[in-house]
Amino acid sequence: MMEAEEKEKLWLMKRCGKIPFSAIGKLMVSGRREMTPSELDIAKKQGVKRKTVDVPFGDTAISYLYQVARERRLNKPCRHISTSDMEWGKDHEKDAIECFNHNTFSRLMSCADDFDEIVFVDNIYDGYGDSPDGYGFDVNGKLSYIAEVKCFTSESKIEYLREATKEQAIEEYYWQLMSHFLSHPDVDKMYYIVYDGKSDDDPFDSRPVNDPSRLLYWELNRCDYKDDIDRMEDKLQMALAYLSLNERDAKKYPISKVNDYINQAQQT
Repeated sequence: MMEAEEKEKLWLMKRCGKIPFSAIGKLMVSGRREMTPSELDIAKKQGVKRKTVDVPFGDTAISYLYQVARERRLNKPCRHISTSDMEWGKDHEKDAIECFNHNTFSRLMSCADDFDEIVFVDNIYDGYGDSPDGYGFDVNGKLSYIAEVKCFTSESKIEYLREATKEQAIEEYYWQLMSHFLSHPDVDKMYYIVYDGKSDDDPFDSRPVNDPSRLLYWELNRCDYKDDIDRMEDKLQMALAYLSLNERDAKKYPISKVNDYINQAQQT
């Protein structure tokens, strides 16, 4: 099995030039533009006072599309900036899965550690890829559920999540979670796992890594989110289609004009 550093490098190259699951939320942020003169005339006749209209992609989404376009042009990943929070999450993910298995009598496998390569699912759409944190299999070896694992450094966030509803708990990473359903059309169940990791610098935390007080999890079922998964899929298809045009001719199809192109296409 490859070393962790080598596995991560290969994973980053697989992601290169693709929209990954972790960026789906950026695409879901819509924007607004100024109305054209003809649109203003129509709005005035209808008694509408606003002077802007909704567009599919906001500034956050467009900025990310530039990043993907650059990766495609140079065939290399953009700089991967790792924060201390991200490192904490990676360092404790294996403990999180072990704790989940211990307390729920499950056999969840780590998609980063328990396979020859870091799992990267890119066979649903050309230009899109997904990396879940865990896979659960049934007795016949069929994939039966997916897991997304978060290990937060903020102790106050963990306390908030202990009293949160499922809707509140999944809100921050909602579209990332939905992307796992999109990438695994035959899987109907997912677990969102939050783990309160053990710090070597905390002399007062003597709880073992498998202590149930460290674990929070929520079960999500595909049928409850079908409309949002469909809406996300539409946005993804729009982004991928325009990225392909941009890759062929960036002067004719600049990323900055993606909303104009989609607007014209929808009117024809």
